[in-house]
Amino acid sequence: MTDQTPLQHGFEVRLWTLSILRQFGHTMSLSSVRRVMSQLGITVLKPLYRAWQQDPERVQKWETEEFPAIKQQAREQGATVFFADEAGIRSDYHTGTTWAPAGQTPVVTATGRRFSLNMLSAVSPKGEFRFMLHEGTVTAPFFKTFLQRVMVGATAPAGVRGGR
Repeated sequence: MTDQTPLQHGFEVRLWTLSILRQFGHTMSLSSVRRVMSQLGITVLKPLYRAWQQDPERVQKWETEEFPAIKQQAREQGATVFFADEAGIRSDYHTGTTWAPAGQTPVVTATGRRFSLNMLSAVSPKGEFRFMLHEGTVTAPFFKTFLQRVMVGATAPAGVRGGR
């Protein structure tokens, strides 16, 4: 475990977890795993990331009912659909634990100059892409500015008042 990563065994993650060990057929309890790891000189430390889960039923409804209706409405009105999202990064953010030799806490090198940055982006199914970078909190007025910029060059669909 100290010489290889789960990636080398076909997993899509870089850190060892109890659930990955169980996929190798190990059925030990967490306390047993901790005892064995301790005997090997390995201890629990913060992981690099935390996974999240989707609601498969909600995704299915979106794919089969909601998005086809939006797509049809856009087609009827001559509109373009964009999918928008916001992502933020911080230069000093770290969370969780991972396994490492006892007494050898992993060191993450970072600059003393901390910063954060947000990116709002929108992409259409045809690959049209818009984005905007922002330092600071993304507020409703800022999001409105982003949406106005997404609309630059767009024409209003027939029957829609106000254009943009």
